[in-house]
Amino acid sequence: MQVDSYYSDDYAGLESGYLNFYYGYEVTDPADDGMWCFQVKKNGIEIFRVTREEIEKTKSYDQLNDVRDYLIAGIGMWLLLK
Repeated sequence: MQVDSYYSDDYAGLESGYLNFYYGYEVTDPADDGMWCFQVKKNGIEIFRVTREEIEKTKSYDQLNDVRDYLIAGIGMWLLLK
């Protein structure tokens, strides 16, 4: 199994086998004025999504400094809720 991670200033992701984790500008919540989201896909199908605001409710805001922090927090939320 191969694990690939990637990031820029406006997105971060992790691909591991059949699971893909992503946080950034390409996944938004249209109901919430385009707020960025964390997303999990399994075999290309979305199975989990939370907004930036939902992530911020679970962690100290000062610990969320860049997109990689949101990615890690989103993975943690998904693991706890799955």
